[in-house]
Amino acid sequence: MLTEEVQRQRDFYRDNAELYDTGWSEVWTEAILPFPLLLGLLDVFQVQSLLDLGTGSGRALRTIRLFKPDLKMLGIEPSEHLRQKAFKAGLSEDQVIDGDAMKIPYPDNSFDLVCEIGALHHIPTPSLAVAEMCRVASKLVFISDINNFGEGSPGTRLMKQMLNATRLWKWANLIKTRGRGYRESGGDGISYSYSVFNDLPILERECRSVHTFNLNGSTRSHYRGAANLVVVGIITDEVAGLPGRV
Repeated sequence: MLTEEVQRQRDFYRDNAELYDTGWSEVWTEAILPFPLLLGLLDVFQVQSLLDLGTGSGRALRTIRLFKPDLKMLGIEPSEHLRQKAFKAGLSEDQVIDGDAMKIPYPDNSFDLVCEIGALHHIPTPSLAVAEMCRVASKLVFISDINNFGEGSPGTRLMKQMLNATRLWKWANLIKTRGRGYRESGGDGISYSYSVFNDLPILERECRSVHTFNLNGSTRSHYRGAANLVVVGIITDEVAGLPGRV
């Protein structure tokens, strides 16, 4: 049975499905910049299959298809209305299916690369989704999402980081959200307090190496100053032949 907040998020997507893709080009660092990084990885690691979690209207799959039309791609999206939006945009019912990111219905190592773009902060327990991403990926895990500890003014960021360092952030967030643990807005529906750094231990345990890329201007500390990041977990050491690699 769906929780109340999950049902309200489904209702939000139902009411806003037709406007779902509106405005993405205006936030190019968060919505556009991840794709050159992702496309480069497809070539270097000779990716043949890709799974996209929380695929929404299939924007990521449609973008990748422009450059990699022969790549085997699949998207999982629990919202029926967003799946219908993806079908209208040209994706097939075999390419976008119903499913739960916290219980991916595929065996271990089913896809070369598993990615998500802006979906984890809508999942009640994102760590379960990240663990599942690592399980079904054989080469790469690609995450593009928020870092709530890098959001806000310098003073706000410092306060949140101090609360997190003293393990008080969970309780502070519950007070801030009046016990709900999530916030609700007209532009994003229901979202949970999330930082990609929360799940780095999972990636570090399951991957050979983990790399972070800042999507918000310049900062020497991604944790302290970047509100949106790409995190790449490299599982394999097999790459395409590159000059200088031995």
